[in-house]
This record gives sequence, structure tokens and C-alpha cells, in this order.
Amino acid sequence: METELKDPVAINWDELTFSVTPTRSMYIAECAQGGTWSPKGLVPYGDITISPAACVINYGQGLFEGMKAYRTEKDNVVLFRPVENARRANSGCRRH
Repeated sequence: METELKDPVAINWDELTFSVTPTRSMYIAECAQGGTWSPKGLVPYGDITISPAACVINYGQGLFEGMKAYRTEKDNVVLFRPVENARRANSGCRRH
């Protein structure tokens, strides 16, 4: 069953979050390390199985803080709020 994608312009990107948004179904594909993707298709929304060795489980022990960089009309590269970015990174590395 194919699902029609929404027009990216019509999506309210400001309201997207990292919170859970359950749907009727989810797309499954598999890839062995060094292999190619093998599509499995749409399946009902539900839990997935994950290896205890998956790096994502250690996210609480790591830090991701992406800094945004943009090109200006004069082709210069500028950073978006680098001091605030460094503060968030420093705060995220603090042990609680």
C-alpha cells in the first residue's frame, strides 16, 4: 500500500518535535552492516526490536549539539548563535 506524501511546503515545520506521534502504520526496511537496504514495506505501528549494543542506547552518555551554519548572499559562512550553542553543549555534558 503506497502512501501519498504531503507537499513539503504545506507542513508546519515549526510544530514538529522530537515527541511521539503515533500513526496507523510505519515503514520498515532492513540493512546489514555494509549491505544494501532491503525494503519491507508498511506494517502496523508498534514496537521494534533493537540490539542492546545499538549506539543509540548510549545517547544519554553522549551529546549531540548541532551548530547551524549558513552562506550569505556574498558567499560568506556565518554561524547561528555559536555562544548559545556552546552553552547548551556545556550544560548537556554536565553530570547530574
